[in-house]
Amino acid sequence: VQLVAVTSGPGSFTGVRIGVTMAKTWAYATGAMLIGVNTLEVIAEQAPRELGEVWTLLDAQRQELFVARWVREFGGEPRAVAPTEIQSRETWLQSVAAPTAVSGPAVTAIRERIPAGVSIVDESLWTPMASSVGQVAWRHYRAGRRDDPMQLVPVYLRRVAAEEQWERRKGIG
Repeated sequence: VQLVAVTSGPGSFTGVRIGVTMAKTWAYATGAMLIGVNTLEVIAEQAPRELGEVWTLLDAQRQELFVARWVREFGGEPRAVAPTEIQSRETWLQSVAAPTAVSGPAVTAIRERIPAGVSIVDESLWTPMASSVGQVAWRHYRAGRRDDPMQLVPVYLRRVAAEEQWERRKGIG
């Protein structure tokens, strides 16, 4: 093993934490290099190459979505045109418009409300696949990127609900 690839988020707190910890441990134990990739980039990688633009979506709970917008020029690799962020479902649904496509597990909950003209990627491509994680990580590796196993941390984009509740009770933030 010379390179370990893992999605570092966004995603479920527990799933991302376990995945990143396992990847860091394996890379450290074997002396392999490590690359953590954006889960939404992996979903964009899986979208059909002929799509010029695709939004990738994950359920962020609380009626919110993790979203990112990607473009492909001439069938190349997806390139982020907006940073990964959290948006309310309503805000995102009001902002998305044709011609674009959407992909990701969160499409299930909002499928019936996606505006006319916005295409939906085949459901078989919504869930990140290990082969796609590897392809994205390999592309980053070839571009010179390396992650330090001692420094790679999950990308959560917000605090867990328990932390937010504790801060509200204590009057912090």
